[in-house]
Amino acid sequence: MIKRNSVRTIVRTALGMLLCLACFACTQKSERKITSNSFFEYDAVDHYILTDTGEIMYPPTFGEKSKPFDDYRRAIILGNFPKSIADSTFVRDLKKIGYNKKQVSEQYFPELDKIFSYQRAFSLTSTACSPIYRDLLIFRNNNSIVSIAKICFECEQYEIVGSKVDTQNFGQNGEYELLQKILKQNALEQN
Repeated sequence: MIKRNSVRTIVRTALGMLLCLACFACTQKSERKITSNSFFEYDAVDHYILTDTGEIMYPPTFGEKSKPFDDYRRAIILGNFPKSIADSTFVRDLKKIGYNKKQVSEQYFPELDKIFSYQRAFSLTSTACSPIYRDLLIFRNNNSIVSIAKICFECEQYEIVGSKVDTQNFGQNGEYELLQKILKQNALEQN
């Protein structure tokens, strides 16, 4: 017959082992799975947030002369510049243009992997507003820019350059809401 103290010791040991196992499982870093549907591979993400749209957002009226930097700024904030990764030299000017930089924490990478991957969309929606790209995501791999995503959450429009797969269904399955939530949470954690 097993003594009562022996049973308690066995139960305590088993519970302790289970607790240690649970703690270990919670601290394990989740493995990222890059698939053939992923837009790109990356190991760092910079989030640039436009803090000041300023007066130069709109083109000059008839007869007024536009300043070259204002045209450049408008092309980034309102237009479809950059058109390719080769145009990525504009990143060095983002602070001057009015963007603030935040590093996206690696803890959000598995969710970003899902957001920035090809997904079937069963219905396509579009908007008629003119986007103001207040959020830019610069994806890097080994310190090289591999993709740039410009996002307008208000209009639910985007510009993505550097993708390995078709991005036309981006945003059709709730990606804007999820991405906005992640970026807000990341910003809160850094403040």
